[in-house]
Amino acid sequence: MNTIISMDNKGGVGKTLVSELVSSTAAGLGLKVARRDTDTANSSFATIYPDAKRLRIEETNVKAAGDLAAAVLDAADSKVDLLQIDTGARDEARIVRAFDEILKASAEIGGRVVVMRPINLNLAVHNNALKFAKDFAMDGRVSVIFVPSVACGRSLADFDLVWKKLELREKLIELPNVDQFYLEDLGAVFAENMSLARCPLRDIVAGRFNIAPDAPSYVRERLETIYDRAARIHIAKWLQVHEARCADALANVGGIKARSKAA
Repeated sequence: MNTIISMDNKGGVGKTLVSELVSSTAAGLGLKVARRDTDTANSSFATIYPDAKRLRIEETNVKAAGDLAAAVLDAADSKVDLLQIDTGARDEARIVRAFDEILKASAEIGGRVVVMRPINLNLAVHNNALKFAKDFAMDGRVSVIFVPSVACGRSLADFDLVWKKLELREKLIELPNVDQFYLEDLGAVFAENMSLARCPLRDIVAGRFNIAPDAPSYVRERLETIYDRAARIHIAKWLQVHEARCADALANVGGIKARSKAA
């Protein structure tokens, strides 16, 4: 069993959307996934995926390490292919300090840890992602996938100006356990209303919403307006393109591939 963690210490950088893409990609590969959400402030991932267990790691560093290592071992016991962890911005420091225990637990079950790093145009995000990769991927212990987001007015040319020219990024991207793919604009209104729909993008494409029983009557009308036929076609095409990119990256750095029919 492998572990995939979406992580950055800045809010709003796109961690949950990346986590949703990983889950959707895993579904396309026929993989069984256990999900955890450490973002106790928002828990968007756990709202989209009701099976995602909330994992509180706001205690001491020792307890955080134990909780995260236990999550890896517990997921392995449930016979899944992947453990997926979506994190909150304030969780990264404790997760990084707990990483040796996460790696020890993963090694115990013969798994690999892949960290997804969403990237925007903020230099602090660049530096933080590169420092993590330098500390944990340079020696091969962890696989890292950078995911620059071409959204919210950002363009590929914007990333060419800074991100692509960073010397450390160029050195890291040459490693066999580091990869990158670009995330094109899904549309903020579509991404932000997944929590209101309380379901993943694949369900939205099919016109299925998991609306809360006590939700006001206008919620369904709002969702059906936002996710009309044209929107669902757009999302389906977005998923097709990005699931392929994500699957290639996961295979390249983590050896994560489609589940065999015999498995």
